[in-house]
Amino acid sequence: MELKDILSRCDHTLLRQDDSTLCDSEDYSEHRDLEHRTELTCAALNPVYISIHQNDYPTSQPSGSQVIYAAGEGSRELGSITHDNLASALYPQSRRVAEPATKRLYILSHLSCPAILVECGFVSNAIDLEKLKKPAYQTSLAAIMMGSYLQYEQNTIRI
Repeated sequence: MELKDILSRCDHTLLRQDDSTLCDSEDYSEHRDLEHRTELTCAALNPVYISIHQNDYPTSQPSGSQVIYAAGEGSRELGSITHDNLASALYPQSRRVAEPATKRLYILSHLSCPAILVECGFVSNAIDLEKLKKPAYQTSLAAIMMGSYLQYEQNTIRI
């Protein structure tokens, strides 16, 4: 089961399902696309932004998930919950912790809602890559991310 299926069953919306642009402009730019995604998120009622990625590194050593959180209220809590759940379920040997986003991550530095970026694993690591290719593993990632979001929502009163 994919995250979009889990979200739809919980009456939540997926902004994008792939690495395509959301801009209609003929003069596409990556920056404009990032601005557009930020605008769409800000226009939503009580948004929570979870950006899902696969990490890459010049060497094959790094492995495991990594969560980066925005400065907005609730982001650190959501990031910590998500990181802890991913690590305990899928990467118990991981020593990483959820980290604050740098200014160069455009969307995370321009949102005031809870916002995180989840790196699900390293495509540069052969073991991670094989896991990431498996539908059952993808379902586990989706379930953990959705469960983390629901855990965060349960602990947070948002108006």
